[in-house]
Amino acid sequence: QCCLFSLERFLKFVSKHAYVYTALFGHSYCKAAHEAYYIMGRNADCGAIEGIYNERILDFCNLCVVSITSTATLLALHASRADFFVIGTVTLGVGITTWFVVRMFTEMCGSAILTLLHCYLVDDEIFDHVDGTIFAPPELE
Repeated sequence: QCCLFSLERFLKFVSKHAYVYTALFGHSYCKAAHEAYYIMGRNADCGAIEGIYNERILDFCNLCVVSITSTATLLALHASRADFFVIGTVTLGVGITTWFVVRMFTEMCGSAILTLLHCYLVDDEIFDHVDGTIFAPPELE
């Protein structure tokens, strides 16, 4: 199971980066997976930092939205003087539903952040830096 889990995580990692690379350059999926894997390998420090901070920040956003929504539901139901079981059940249902909905939106934000990272890395590796970079402003060079 450990080997299958590792293989699944690796394939998800490669697929995510390959889709971004395909969107940027229009390569086939296999060529894009190869190029994306090696560009991330050459810039592992940027990828690791992006992966750590991106996931933590998006998880924090998920937690904040779920907390706010659940608290608002709890307060609204408490004001209506409903039964404790009803309040708890509805609040839990709203919290779980909110988690899944917010998770879909933060996955899209994560893809946008990953695309920006790839744009920066491609700009840094491929284009000439005589007059500066094309995609990145001078402060980010």
